[in-house]
Amino acid sequence: MISVSRAGWNARPPESTTALNRSRIDKFIVHYSGANRDQTVRSIQNFCMDVKNHVDIDYNRIVRGEFDYMGRGWNVGGHTLNNNSTSYGVCMIGFDADVTDADKRTIREIYDEVCATLGRQLTKTTHRNVLGISYTDCPGNNLDAWVDAGMPYPEGGDVANEERFLPNIDQYHWEEINEQDPVKG
Repeated sequence: MISVSRAGWNARPPESTTALNRSRIDKFIVHYSGANRDQTVRSIQNFCMDVKNHVDIDYNRIVRGEFDYMGRGWNVGGHTLNNNSTSYGVCMIGFDADVTDADKRTIREIYDEVCATLGRQLTKTTHRNVLGISYTDCPGNNLDAWVDAGMPYPEGGDVANEERFLPNIDQYHWEEINEQDPVKG
């Protein structure tokens, strides 16, 4: 997993923040963006702030392959109606057909990290499972079935398939990633 800070994806500053009360978090909610795989994290934030009038990007973290982009982090998200102050939301960039083993590994690693930080296991669920299929298709059938199966770590991986989804990143961003993991260069 390659972590990318808010500065690394050129995040706008949030209009406001409210820290999550960590003792109240009981769910880990998986989403997808429902847009093309080459969508930027900044474009997701722009949509959340400019169209939905939210105070920041909706998700605590955003995933594309092995990349883990910091969203709201440990602040209350805007990802799941009536559940934002009691959950941690992670969004995979793309549609249902786009999900890769790298996406699943990264989501699972984030789940493990969040649970270790909190000192307890969270309920693994999806946007659709929390609000119902009549409310949303998110995160699609593939991620929904994987979460329902307990979010098992994928075996092996489809590297050729995952490489076609590598994000378009500018030189500043790539240098930041290389500083974190020079082997990836």
